[in-house]
Amino acid sequence: MSAAVAREILASRRSWAAMVVAFFVGFHVFQLALLVIRFEAFPNYLTVHNWPGNLAQIVRSTPAVVDMIPIMLDEWLVEIGFMNYAFGRGIAEWSFVLMPAKKRDTANSTTPRT
Repeated sequence: MSAAVAREILASRRSWAAMVVAFFVGFHVFQLALLVIRFEAFPNYLTVHNWPGNLAQIVRSTPAVVDMIPIMLDEWLVEIGFMNYAFGRGIAEWSFVLMPAKKRDTANSTTPRT
């Protein structure tokens, strides 16, 4: 990377941060819109999970670190979806899940290597 490009990036850190956040938010909104269009149903439930509390419970309950890490990486933060109540208590016809560990992996894989 040339010095001029590095200088420009450092000079406008807020703009770059705003663009990265806008990209991630826009990407997820786009995915959610595709689900709504595909299944022709707006989401009717939103569940925000206690992610930090769940991670703490996993650490307390899992004796082996080798087992702990994969379990922690699969923890959900937010779930949005459509629940069909025609089947008694309801069945989720579709859901969209945000997992913080997966977002970190996506961000790391898109970071250019020098």
